[in-house]
Amino acid sequence: MPKTVDQSETVEKTERDYPLMILGDITDLRTNPRIPAPRQTVEIKEPNGEFTRSDRLAYRHLASIAQHDLANDGIGEHKTRLQDLNVGSHVGTERIKASIETLQKTLVQTMNDKGEWHSVQLLGEARIKDGWLYFQFPKTIRDYLQKPEIYNRISLRVLYHMKSKYAIILYEILAGYHRMQNPFWRVTLDELHEFLGTKSNKSFRRPAELKRSVLQPAMEEINLRAEFLAQYRMIKRGRSFTHIEFTLSTKSRDQMDVVKALLEEEMPLLG
Repeated sequence: MPKTVDQSETVEKTERDYPLMILGDITDLRTNPRIPAPRQTVEIKEPNGEFTRSDRLAYRHLASIAQHDLANDGIGEHKTRLQDLNVGSHVGTERIKASIETLQKTLVQTMNDKGEWHSVQLLGEARIKDGWLYFQFPKTIRDYLQKPEIYNRISLRVLYHMKSKYAIILYEILAGYHRMQNPFWRVTLDELHEFLGTKSNKSFRRPAELKRSVLQPAMEEINLRAEFLAQYRMIKRGRSFTHIEFTLSTKSRDQMDVVKALLEEEMPLLG
């Protein structure tokens, strides 16, 4: 189960020695908190594109709090100050309520190792009282958060600095594949549209427009702030593009020094 580890240890050592633990302090972005995000809560298919940037940041924030609580206390109801949900978003209470409703209406569908199909909402009951949000996750999601057998390790600090929701989605997904020995991710264009929420956007169904308005800006953000570099290529079968392949590589120490300096410079922007 994930537990909090002192970020004073090196990232390389802690990730090797404590693979399922939360690294850093999730309440202090200066510690660069790194979360083992279960793959089921990362690769979310929502073809209508209803998730906003604020929705995705809110969900990762709530999931991180729940992971910490479940690892240390095992409690079922969690809480966070409403003002903490504004990190990187600067949204009001009504917008937070709208995000909660969106998360409660969104389903994750998975197959477990026994071949059982599961359909479960991303977020369960929630209530607001005296400036605090109290919330719960459905049992299946709690199990994913508590024992993430397949997970992507993401940096909350990097995530909050992403300006595009497409960059957030791709960063969360690619962070998992970056941990593999031969890091690459091949996905059909149809599936990618479902992950990005662009399936119903007719202009983005054109590969050239998808590259120009979605993929290229997202890749620039990821390559600027993430701990890895990402490249992609579109693959044709016959006369049509059918797949896209992302190839990942780890940044050098000098490149990471540039990233750290940039994030330090941008830190005040998070408020």
